[in-house]
Order: sequence, then C-alpha cells, then structure tokens
Amino acid sequence: MKTNISECNGCGVCIDSCMVWAIKMDEKHKAERDELSCMSCRECENVCPKGAISYEKING
Repeated sequence: MKTNISECNGCGVCIDSCMVWAIKMDEKHKAERDELSCMSCRECENVCPKGAISYEKING
C-alpha cells in the first residue's frame, strides 16, 4: 500500500474498513500500513474518498 500524503486527509475510513486492523494513523494523521498484518485485500483503496491509497507492484 502506498499513501499519497498530500491527498490523505486523515479521515480514518480506511482504518474502519480494514478487517485485520493493519492501518494506523501516523503522527501527522496520515494512513500507514502494517505490512505484516495487511492481507492486500485492497478494501482501503476502494473506500478512500480522496483516492489517496494505491497498491503498486514492487520489483525485487
């Protein structure tokens, strides 16, 4: 998960949508994912009203 910091308004909708509680707000009130807990279901991406959350394939 990648959060576009300039778009995230800290509303918390993504936190409420996460069934494994893998998203928290950082000290700047921006969405932050716990990579070990995240199931990559993308529900947070679907519900974000600002479109601030996206998933990208990481090569490596």
